[in-house]
Order: sequence, then structure tokens, then C-alpha cells
Amino acid sequence: AFYKLSGFPLTPMRFNEGFEEEFNANKENYAWIYGLFCDENSRHIFKKLVSFRLDYDIEHLAGFTWREDVQYFENFLSLRTEGETFIDIGGYNGYTSLEFIKRCPGYKSIHIFEPVPNNYQYCLESLHGIRDVHIYNTGLFRNKATLKLDMQGSASRVSQDGTVAILVDRLDDVLSAVPTFIKMDIEGEEIAALEGARHTILAYHPRLAISVYHRPGDFWKIPQLILSIREDYDVCVRHYTECIYETVMFFIPRP
Repeated sequence: AFYKLSGFPLTPMRFNEGFEEEFNANKENYAWIYGLFCDENSRHIFKKLVSFRLDYDIEHLAGFTWREDVQYFENFLSLRTEGETFIDIGGYNGYTSLEFIKRCPGYKSIHIFEPVPNNYQYCLESLHGIRDVHIYNTGLFRNKATLKLDMQGSASRVSQDGTVAILVDRLDDVLSAVPTFIKMDIEGEEIAALEGARHTILAYHPRLAISVYHRPGDFWKIPQLILSIREDYDVCVRHYTECIYETVMFFIPRP
């Protein structure tokens, strides 16, 4: 509210930089994804988030609450208690994989990708001794490379000014399992990682839960990319905090 009303040249809210310009240049794409959602709740959430990002009127965020304890695990995914193979891309400290285990105790296997050295160690510690868990100290991208990372805890992200070198690779080249559910939250590199997962998505048609709040345009660019690989997904969106962070778009395979 202060940013909106003061008129001062303040730093824009993180992950909202350039949103207004991007929106105005791509209104037809925002209308496309709005019309594509498979439920009214998605349209309601989407409209509230876009409206706040444009005018910073906090009233648009009314009704949102902190729900990160259920993030990624909506009932409409119809996850089974047995036989699921979970791909946790952006594992951080292993929390999401532990939540998956609670819901799907008879899982087949879990594959966690976490390139940040400290976070990788957290994953090793938090999932130590748990069966059929594979943890990779590798990030996912559109190609195999060494990138620089700006270290900011759970918000660490790829940057030319980064201080830590990380290895990245294509999911298509490093995953031998057949995934049934892929979760991805990698601080703005989701499109690059999805481009490196084309064969996996095309061949196996997994459920997808992809973060879409890091970069302007992700609201429509991410579904456009996924649906260019396979059209047979229903799409919806859910939000898990009182601010603009933790917006997840779900892609539910059609039979």
C-alpha cells in the first residue's frame, strides 16, 4: 500500500518486477489462460493475483491465508497411497518429499534434485534412512552446464553475479524412473527445466505442480510450453500465502 500511495521510487516487490509492462504487452495471453482454467476457483484466484500485481491494492489479497503445509498436494490430484513415483525439483530441505511420504506411504520411489550444497546436505539429513529416496546434487535446466548461483537460502537463484557454481542437467537425461508426479519450484528457472523435460512429459504424462510466481509472464508462458508438449492436461491454479508468493499451477492428466 505504501509503494502504491507514496509515489516514491521504491524497489518493486520481489517477483513482481516488470509485471505491469509484461501484462499490458500480453493481455491476450492472460485472457487465454484465464479461459483455459478448469474450475471457477482458479479463475477467482488468478484474477485476484493479477489485480494486486497491477495496482498493489491489498484488498485483492483478502481471503488468502498461509497454507504452505498443504502446498502441492491438492485432493484433485488423486494421489494414490501406493505406487507413486515423485520427482521433487527444488528439494530445499526435504520438507515437500516428507509431506509426500505422509500422503503416499506405499510410494515406489522419490527423486530429489537440489543443487545448492547446504540444501543438499539438509535433504540428506532429513531423509536419511528412508527407503527408495534418491537425492541428486544437481539442478535441472534445458541443457547440461555449470551455472552461478546467488545464495539466498530457499530463494537461491541462478545469477551471473552468483558466488557458488552448480551443476545442471536435463531431466530427460538424468532420470531413469517413470514419474507419476513432478513438483517444481526453482526460483524462476522453471521454463528452462521444463524444456529439458520434454521427453519425460511426452512419454509418461505425469501430474505436474509448477510454481508460476517468480517471473513476469510465467502465468501464461509455463502452461503454453507444457501444452505444446502435450495438450491432454486440465489446468488449474492455487495459492498458498497471504502475499503474491507460492502460486502453483497444476496440470492434471486427462484419461
